Formats: sequence, C-alpha cells, structure tokens
Amino acid sequence: MPACATVAMTFNRKPVREHPFYLYLQNHDLRLQEKGTALLEVRDVDFRGRQFINSTWQNFIFTNCHFPTTYAIQLSETIGCQFNDCDFGPGSWDQMIYFGIMRDSKFYKCTFKNGNAGSWGKSHYDQCEFDNTVTKEFNDPTFFLSAGEVEITNCKMKDYELTIDSRLTMKNSIYKGPGYGISGAFGSGNEYTADYVIENSRIRVAEEILWGAKIKSLTLRGVEVDGTFSAQESDIKDSIVLENLKVGTYHFNMSDTENRIIVKDCHFSEVNNKTTYLFSCSGDYAVEFLMERVECTNSAACNLTGAGYKTTESFRITETRNQTFILRNCKIPHLMLRWLQTFNLIIENCEFDKLDLTESRIGTVSIKKSRFGMLDLSNAKATNYDIDPASLASGQIITAGSNFPAGGYVIK
Repeated sequence: MPACATVAMTFNRKPVREHPFYLYLQNHDLRLQEKGTALLEVRDVDFRGRQFINSTWQNFIFTNCHFPTTYAIQLSETIGCQFNDCDFGPGSWDQMIYFGIMRDSKFYKCTFKNGNAGSWGKSHYDQCEFDNTVTKEFNDPTFFLSAGEVEITNCKMKDYELTIDSRLTMKNSIYKGPGYGISGAFGSGNEYTADYVIENSRIRVAEEILWGAKIKSLTLRGVEVDGTFSAQESDIKDSIVLENLKVGTYHFNMSDTENRIIVKDCHFSEVNNKTTYLFSCSGDYAVEFLMERVECTNSAACNLTGAGYKTTESFRITETRNQTFILRNCKIPHLMLRWLQTFNLIIENCEFDKLDLTESRIGTVSIKKSRFGMLDLSNAKATNYDIDPASLASGQIITAGSNFPAGGYVIK
C-alpha cells in the first residue's frame, strides 16, 4: 500500500461511537443476542474518548484502528479477535490497555509506541513493532508488554520491558531491552513460573536483559547477541538450554540452575571483557550438565564451573549436587573445570590443548577417545580414574597433590 494511502486511512478514522458495532463492543450479551458469534469487522476506527470497562470482545477483526493505552480500555476477555495494522499509544507510563483473558487472538503488523499493554491467557504478536522513544536515562519511566503466555514472531522491540508469567516464545525477532539496569526486563510476575524460549532472534543490550528476573527455564536457540548475554543477578531455577549459538558471549555463573544445563552445537569465539572467558557457567550446580558438539577458539578459556585462579576453599559446597557432567565431541583449546564437584565426569571424543581439573572432587573420571596437550590434576581427588590408554598417552599429566591414578576418594 502506498504511503499516502496509509496516511489517508489514518486521518479518515471515525470515532468509535459512530460505528454500527459500538454497542456490541460495550455490551457482549447484546452482541450475542443480535449477531451471535459471527466475525464482525471494525475498520478505520479511533477508540479515544470512550471507555470499555469489563467488556468482552469476541470474534472481532480490528483493521487500521487506534487504541489509547490507558485505563479507558480494561476488558474482561478478548476471544478470537484479530488486530490488523492497528496502532496503540502513546500513553502514560503508569497506565495500560488491558485485554483481560486472551484466547485465540492475534496482533498482526501492529505498532505500540510509548504505551503499556497487558493481558492474561495467551496472545500472539506477528510482525509488530514496539518503540519506546521516551526512556533515555536510568531513572526514566519505561514501557512494557505484560502477558500470561505470549508468542512474538518477526517483531521489532526497542526499549520495551517484557513481563511474562508463564511462557514467552520469541522467534525471528529483534529485541532491545531498556538496558539501563531496570529490574525485571524479562521478569516474571510470579517467581520461577515462566519458561522463556528465544529462537533465531537478535538481542541488543543483552547484558542486563535478565536483571532481577526469577524464571523457571531459559532456552536460547540460534540467537545472536550484541555483547554479552548475562544471567548475573537473576535466577534460572529449573534448566538452561543453549543451542547453535555463534555470535556474542554468554555468562551464566551463579544462575542457581538446579535441574539441568545443556549446551549443544555452539561456537564460542568472542571474549567477555569482564570475565575474560569465551563462555562461563556454574555447570556443576545443576544435577545434570551436558556439552555436546561445542567448539571454541584459542583466544580465551571456556570456564564451566565459574572458579578462577584465585578461588579459595570457600567455593566448595558441602554436598555434591551434580550427578553427571558430560562432554562429547567438543573441541576446546582451554577448558577450565577448576573446583569441579560431580559424581561422574564423562569426556568422550574431545580435543583440548589444556584440560584443567585443579582442586576438583569427583566420583568417577571417565575419559575416552580424547586428546589433550596437558591434563592438570593438581590437588584433584577422585574415587576412580577410568582413562583409556590412547587418551592417557596423548599429553602431559600434572598430578601434584592429587590421588591419581589410585583414586579412593569418598565423594560427599
């Protein structure tokens, strides 16, 4: 559609009170009585100046409509509705348009500018734009999209917070959070209930995207990050899944992830200026850890415990949590597993220039079909060492202070 036609449609919007379906938007029972649940189209309408409080909108198609993002629209339910080429906002930072419980509803090519929107239930945003042009400084008010469960596909979001209660699915989108340390950029309204799945999307100002959030699980798949994606100052309680990551650095230390951490098909090449690592996480805090088909460059170390060269005995936990810590088909020049605690370390078909297990406490160390230039077991203790002859002969082994090869340590 030509730009001039779009402008003409915008100025030709009529007040909602003049639309023949105005009373149906106000009174759901009247709508059912006279029209049933047939699809009704509301086109070229301006919703400013009228209130819709506790209304139910069912099976409406809104096209090229304008909605204020204020308390004037506070719905009870939005069912089977579609919003096409509509615009929302601007509005005050302390008010929002609320769609109530949403079911089977979709926003297509809509624009949200300087206004808040909220809903419960499940909603879908496709090819929409969210633009905050107001927030500039740390203490400035910000705008948000709040939802129970939401799917965001092919969207652009600039300086908008997302507050999700049960599930976020973001695909093929560009997201830029406020980035000023504002708490809860991806925060859940209820602690540890939300699952976040972000796929094939680009994340800008990523370092504080999870600042202050307490979520259930996080999946990043095919994501590109500008800078560092950090889980510092947040809790990801159940699981972290990272797949096919190739752009950016990722910092998941102290995420308090209890169940599992999975890292697959990733290539880490960018050094985190703060940590000086290519990738870092507290892998052995989870019950299960799996890293598979991961490659790193030799520009810095990959650190899977979060322990560094100055770590002290206070880092060690009283009772070992991790049951299985597995690396398969990986090529990592410098792998740091310092102060690792696990009942079972399994390394299969991997290549390392330096494999650092300093100060580790392990049940069974199993290394098969792997090569290392140096294996550092300084002050390491294990119950059993099961290293096949080819792996054993592949490089230098440092054993000072360890119980290699006899084993016998009783893991706690």
